[in-house]
Parts: sequence; C-alpha cells; structure tokens
Amino acid sequence: MKKLLIIIGSPLWVPILITVSALILSLFAMLFAVIILFWAVFASLAASSFASIIIGLLNIIDATVLIGSSLIGFGFVLAGLAIFVFFGCIYATKCALLITKKSMNCIMKLF
Repeated sequence: MKKLLIIIGSPLWVPILITVSALILSLFAMLFAVIILFWAVFASLAASSFASIIIGLLNIIDATVLIGSSLIGFGFVLAGLAIFVFFGCIYATKCALLITKKSMNCIMKLF
C-alpha cells in the first residue's frame, strides 16, 4: 500500500525534490563564487602593488620624481591592503569549507 502511494504521489514530490536540490546546489555555487571573488580581489591588489612599484621606479629613473615616489607609496599601500585581504581570504575560505562540511553532514544524516 505504501509503495502504491509513493508511486501515485510521485508527480507531486519528484518536482519538489528536484527544486529543493537545485536550490541547495545554487546556494553552494553562490558561496564559492564569493570565495573566488575574494581571492580575485587579493590577486588584483597584489598585482597592482607590484606594477605600481615598478612603474614608480621607472618614473624616478625618467626624472619625474614626484610622480614616481607617489606611485611607490601607493604600491606599498596596496601591498599592505593585499596582506590584510590575504588573511581575510584564508578565514573566509575556512569558514566556507566548514559551512559546507556541516551542511553535508546534516544532509547525510537524513538518509
């Protein structure tokens, strides 16, 4: 009797199950997209600090000392920001992996 009710009710619960699983998958995709975004911000800060210091040195050699020294200072500021963002990225990645692990354990307990 139970199997018959499950089969008869499947047009109702199968689409709901597919929708819920797609929503959960999209939440995990958004979570890791934000983590990738944080790492991209770190990479752009590190690359722009390196480029700013190099261009500043080239400007000092080219006799535009004021612009070159300001670019070098800006590069150091960007390098400092990159260091802070790096630690934030590591923490955010660890938290995202912890959230994923706990939610997967909770989902696996249902089965």
